[in-house]
Amino acid sequence: MTATDFGSKKIKRLLLAVIFIALGAVIVTFIVYRGDQGDNNIPEPVMEKNVDLALGTIHHTATKDGNPQWRLDADSVAYDDKKQSAILKNIKITFFVENRSPIYLTADQGFLNSKSNNMHADKNVVTTHENYTLRTEKLEYNHKKEILYTKVPVDISGEGHHLVADTLQYDLNSKKALLEGNVKGIFDADFTL
Repeated sequence: MTATDFGSKKIKRLLLAVIFIALGAVIVTFIVYRGDQGDNNIPEPVMEKNVDLALGTIHHTATKDGNPQWRLDADSVAYDDKKQSAILKNIKITFFVENRSPIYLTADQGFLNSKSNNMHADKNVVTTHENYTLRTEKLEYNHKKEILYTKVPVDISGEGHHLVADTLQYDLNSKKALLEGNVKGIFDADFTL
């Protein structure tokens, strides 16, 4: 064995060692960072006191005789089994009304009683239906009676009209609304009910 053979073996071993170290670094980097490739926009559930279950998102549809009555979507939910209630954040509710277009509701938060299916929405509540928009800070839904109601001021606007009142009750089946307390309205001349 000559000195050049000994030197070339040393270089080969050194190159092999560098290749294995580089390969090992690539594998370690892949293992460490592969978990960060998921969707980081999914909100983490927040576990509050007395909460039995917390979910990042929820999609729920209530049905009656096989027909959907309403659909609820929320960014997060915290469920208390003892109270049979859920605290919902960033809610979107669609009410399906027979032979009519749906009614859409959005709010910053809401509460759902899982036993009765009664709900209430709080903060920045906006309800839209065809050419009407209702704005209020709180709106409740009685599932058994199928009515929407509130005891806080409402602002209802649409093409050709604008109404305000202290309270509102709206029957989803009869399509009748009852506005009470400081009811004021502006109607265009060609507005029809």
